[in-house]
Amino acid sequence: MTDTERSGSAEPHSGQKPRVVLMGEFSAGKSTLSNILLEGAPLPMRVTATRLPPVHISYGAPSARAEAFDGTFSDILDGDLELVPLEDTRAIHLTMQCDLLELCDLVDMPGISDPNMPADMWDNVIEPRDHVIWCTHATQAWRQSEAAMWEQLAPSSSGANLLLITQIDKLRTPRDRVRVQRRVAREINGAFSAVYPVSLLMALDAGEDAEAWQESGTAAFTEHLVDLLVNGGARPESEDAPVEDTAAKVEPAADMAPGVVPRRVQSGARSPRPRPDPGARLHLMPVPSGT
Repeated sequence: MTDTERSGSAEPHSGQKPRVVLMGEFSAGKSTLSNILLEGAPLPMRVTATRLPPVHISYGAPSARAEAFDGTFSDILDGDLELVPLEDTRAIHLTMQCDLLELCDLVDMPGISDPNMPADMWDNVIEPRDHVIWCTHATQAWRQSEAAMWEQLAPSSSGANLLLITQIDKLRTPRDRVRVQRRVAREINGAFSAVYPVSLLMALDAGEDAEAWQESGTAAFTEHLVDLLVNGGARPESEDAPVEDTAAKVEPAADMAPGVVPRRVQSGARSPRPRPDPGARLHLMPVPSGT
């Protein structure tokens, strides 16, 4: 880092643009999700490098700064987030130019089970207008610790919150996937606007392969998210079609319990993603490696 800048505290969230807060257990896929949403790799993805304080990302010329607990700021040398000392840092503030950030600010929170996180890290983490995207690992979906934390945080949010069951491909059969989805739907009891089973690594590797992007389950989720940000709470309509009995597809079950809103997209095609500018498209498919 460079010498500390005496620039004071970060300005409070203006409320002019919604915030999307990524939450969940440690290693549940939040950093991978942020890389997909931001069309690149702004956050470290290796397990040993994901012990970061909250990362606030907004639209602007590329920059990276660390906010200390005394409210002072310092530039992060070469934007290398692994150099940030967790014990001295309240938050990381990134700015970058990305389509999604024209619609919202993004906050990537540390894993709720990380023992190195200060106890007050979670105080006032969610503002009333924030939309929370909670990532839960498919093999241990919606653990008791997650339910307990969400019970504490949920009253602070009036947004349309989404639950992602990540690494759904780790469940070997369609029956296992449907069983986990139904159990999670029953246990959350309508606490989230929609639940999406996804394979984020499949989505990250999809590049411009629209079919792989669809099959990862991420297409339906990102379309819902953009609809939410553009239309202020619009929710996808449910369908009555049965779950497809094929291991290749990773789609929500249409006969899940109340509170889960399945969204199906036409296979092999990428629907326009609306932006405030009529006629424009929001590109949320990940950029192919090496570009």
